[in-house]
Amino acid sequence: MSGAGEDRRELLTGAIRQLRAARAHMEEAERARREPVAVIGAGVRLPGGVEDLDAFWKLLEDGTDAVTARVDGDDGRRHLSADPPSHGRWAGHLSTVESFDAEFFGIGEHEAAHVDPQQRLVLEVAWEAIEDAGLPLERLRSSDTGVFLGLYGSDYLALQLANPDAITAYTGTGGALSIAANRLSYLLDLHGPSLSVDTACSSSLYALHLACRALRQGDCELALVGGANVIASPLATLVAEKVDRTLPAVRCGRRRHRARGGLRDAGAAAGRGRAGRERPDPGPDPRHGGQPGRPIERSDGAESGCAERAAPARAR
Repeated sequence: MSGAGEDRRELLTGAIRQLRAARAHMEEAERARREPVAVIGAGVRLPGGVEDLDAFWKLLEDGTDAVTARVDGDDGRRHLSADPPSHGRWAGHLSTVESFDAEFFGIGEHEAAHVDPQQRLVLEVAWEAIEDAGLPLERLRSSDTGVFLGLYGSDYLALQLANPDAITAYTGTGGALSIAANRLSYLLDLHGPSLSVDTACSSSLYALHLACRALRQGDCELALVGGANVIASPLATLVAEKVDRTLPAVRCGRRRHRARGGLRDAGAAAGRGRAGRERPDPGPDPRHGGQPGRPIERSDGAESGCAERAAPARAR
């Protein structure tokens, strides 16, 4: 065979190898996209007095209607009263949002007063999800465990800002939605992706979507995913009523023929998940110092504060 023929043969052989490698890569990417994700633990706080999974299951089995009369005052604060309100508005309320063991989570009394109840609930249900999964904290520390939260309400921050004299250094971190995820990563010393997303009513669902994608792509080995909402003021509901004028006079129901519109709910839930099989090492990326490169915010775990960034995390 001539030299030119041999060169063509080598070129064709190389092209075939590249095509096979590209096909294998595409098949692997498609398998990863459909890889099952297992939920291995969960914690909940929901209307109807639901504070664990057993109570949630019983509520579903019994068909309990957890919707009650909306409780709030003209001053924008929630007031508990023995007399039910007569305004004809409805909501899904938690039994309590005041009980929080700040000391257990290493939060001082003064700071705890400024921490949004949504952040407090996230800490509680996430801790319970870890316990439900049977995972020792020693295994989680410094691990690539991600935190993905869906949050969009800022009622508590608005109440604090209404009194400028009471604003402190803790007001910002206590009210910022982004800090909810960072606080959890900081508390547990988690080094995976840490983020809160706001897509309105679909926030928690989209957080779940991002968590599943991160697990399948190998961005984290485990994921804490969930969401929280606390109705601390009627003002956000008032805004919603301006958009949908049917809201003030309607309510949802557990039976379709009784449902007449929608309402706001409070609650929190967190789950811990992992991918169904081990993902291969994606290999080094020379653009990022030999580390796999992904444009995603990662937590530096337990550093000097939940709102501060450490040099190793910036380098990652």
